Amino acid sequence: MRRVLLAICLQIAMIPIAYSQCDTIGIFTNPAAPVNTQRPTMLNNFNWLAQKYLINTTGASPGNDSIESPIHQIDNDIIDHLRLSLDMQPQDGWELLRREMGYEQNGTPKNPKPENPYIVMYNKYNSVMRIFYARSSSAAFTAARVTLNFSSGSPSQTSLLDLSEGLKALDTTFIPNKSFQSPSAFDNRLHKWFYVDFPMQYDPCTCYYTSRLTISVELINSADVQLSGSANGKLMAIASNSGPVNQADQTYSFADLQGAAKKGIKTFKDINKFKQGIDKALDTMLKGSPSTAASIKAGLTGLPALFKSSNFLKTGLAAAPFIGAAVSLFDFFTGGGKKAPPTGPTDVALTPTSIDMTINLSGTITSSYDYGSVIFWNPGSNTASYSDVDYPYYNEIMGIFNLLEKPKFKMRFSRERVGNPRDQTWFETEHDYILDDTIKYILNPAARLAIQEAKAALIVSGDSSDLWGPAGDAWFMEGKDQKTGQWQYRSNYYDLDCFNTRVFSIRGSSAPDNINWLPRGRTYIKFMLNLRRLVDTAGAQNVLFIAKYPIDIDNVTSINIPGTCNSNFFLPASNSELNAFCNSNTYKTNRVTRGRPQEPVVNRPQPANVLEATLERAILAPNPTSTYSSLIINTNKKIRLNIFVADQMGRRVKEIANNRYYPIGNSNERVDVENLPSGIYNVVIQNGNYRIVKKLVVQR
Repeated sequence: MRRVLLAICLQIAMIPIAYSQCDTIGIFTNPAAPVNTQRPTMLNNFNWLAQKYLINTTGASPGNDSIESPIHQIDNDIIDHLRLSLDMQPQDGWELLRREMGYEQNGTPKNPKPENPYIVMYNKYNSVMRIFYARSSSAAFTAARVTLNFSSGSPSQTSLLDLSEGLKALDTTFIPNKSFQSPSAFDNRLHKWFYVDFPMQYDPCTCYYTSRLTISVELINSADVQLSGSANGKLMAIASNSGPVNQADQTYSFADLQGAAKKGIKTFKDINKFKQGIDKALDTMLKGSPSTAASIKAGLTGLPALFKSSNFLKTGLAAAPFIGAAVSLFDFFTGGGKKAPPTGPTDVALTPTSIDMTINLSGTITSSYDYGSVIFWNPGSNTASYSDVDYPYYNEIMGIFNLLEKPKFKMRFSRERVGNPRDQTWFETEHDYILDDTIKYILNPAARLAIQEAKAALIVSGDSSDLWGPAGDAWFMEGKDQKTGQWQYRSNYYDLDCFNTRVFSIRGSSAPDNINWLPRGRTYIKFMLNLRRLVDTAGAQNVLFIAKYPIDIDNVTSINIPGTCNSNFFLPASNSELNAFCNSNTYKTNRVTRGRPQEPVVNRPQPANVLEATLERAILAPNPTSTYSSLIINTNKKIRLNIFVADQMGRRVKEIANNRYYPIGNSNERVDVENLPSGIYNVVIQNGNYRIVKKLVVQR
């Protein structure tokens, strides 16, 4: 088996600076009007909207040295929906992070050539990172698996990947080593794009610490991954490098493609597919109650027209009362923010992203073979003391919204025995919930969005017999969480300006013919935010942002109901609060493992293995090869190295570098193998008594 691995590593500067909130720099990568006053040498000069890109990769040759852009590649079903919706436009929020076409920033061809082209983009209105990649040579595969996680040895980890396992407020105990995985159909023809989307979570402390991410791509040899819950069927079903990846309606990403009971992130290819997906999920989940499913679906008939309108949510959430039901199956949702075409119909093509709490996974995947890597700083990092080599073109922090603290509610429980003991008695119960403290939130200034409206609902969990939910207030079924096996029910959405006066009640009775549903398990608050764009607003939609967070419950014997609304119960965290929090142990615990000093430290003990501490990466590409391979190394300090090729008996068969000095950053060495017979060799990188060995396959 062969394995193709694309590792994209991102870093966040770890210099504790006196930031009150990570500053917005004011960078734009729009090819027509790029702006970068922070680092003019890295002003974007790549026109990703062009019909074709000139490439200088290992698979390029005279007459075959260009590739169509993703929105102009007309013979590629994998990305055809992006072409039809022109879903790469700067006016819709897309920015360029990194690209690889085989040319330096100044236009000089790279030597050695990179193996494969890729584009890394980010949508600031929908909080989605999109990775495009293409093969420069044909490969006998039909599917790929893409993984996003924090790199091994990363000095810290942020909340950027929290959406892979469900949202949590920033002050909640941080669980490290989160990851995303996504399957993608793979077209093995030369220079055909395939892609994945990953939703990003906002971490306002990004600029305080250093962390590194890795995006890895593996071409899949065989797979059998099944979905259950609201999306039954095969997600991937291929054997012996043949067969399609089943993602006709949406693309998926998960914390682990082979793990059970994981939440699924879905990017729907258009709003009609989104509506069809909801209808299918309701039919699956409510098979025993078709009338309930039909009733919910009937209320969603206006959904596609709403999302296609350039006036989406501009008149407020009240104009779309069915939105709560439309997003009931999702823990997280973003949609909107697009501009109508300047001419022609005003319909807007939308690709909404959601996290589905109702998906369960099982199956197996086999794949193998290294692809390549590139390192760059995570947007928004402090890179003042670093070169242009790893600088992202859009150097602004990703994500839209987060909570500084876990919301707190009070809950009063009472239980009373009623009836005649000589005849029959039963129990009546009451659960009353009320917001206990101010909700402190953070809105990313780099997203250039403002809150026009903010609503929230309470969500309770419990068992459900024949889909009977709680009684008392109006409660609506949200869905069944496959991870816990419990059903969830939602209250109405209420304005957060008056949320402090709202009491959420559940009443139960064990008397015959009464509902005796009791809450068990976790309780959540679900936010529905109507966000308006602050720039380029003409003909632009508002953004719908849905996020569900767990809450803390304080059990009390009585509650006091305020008589008047108090908007101070939903407030942005102040700059001083953010600065104190980002420097606190509450934030740093499990996130920050080691720091990076702002000034050089004198007489600091050196690690025992200087080579391992200095060499951040060493990649051979292409591998296998029949002619030559490029050894790409990245060092974080100056170092002298010996590099040579050895056969399986340990004999040196080729010298590459003899006590050569390597500066900080990237360096390339050409490893010629034309005179070596086919077989497996070791490329040895040596400093003193320490070695790092990379396997190289010569294949003819």
